[in-house]
Amino acid sequence: MTVTYLPPYAPELNPVEAVWNHTKYGDLANFIPANRDDLRRSIVDSLNQQRSDAQSKYSCFRYTQLI
Repeated sequence: MTVTYLPPYAPELNPVEAVWNHTKYGDLANFIPANRDDLRRSIVDSLNQQRSDAQSKYSCFRYTQLI
């Protein structure tokens, strides 16, 4: 294991940015929610789906080029 110090703001090195990117521009692209609850439910569903997908998690870390 190697410890790497990151700059204070570096979204390209943060795997969470890739998760939000997939949710925002992938799963919810062209999505028009009926109300705020519908939007929240869709976001939670997208995040839960990504959480259970090992390949998706690996892709988010690969996106950062830290591994």
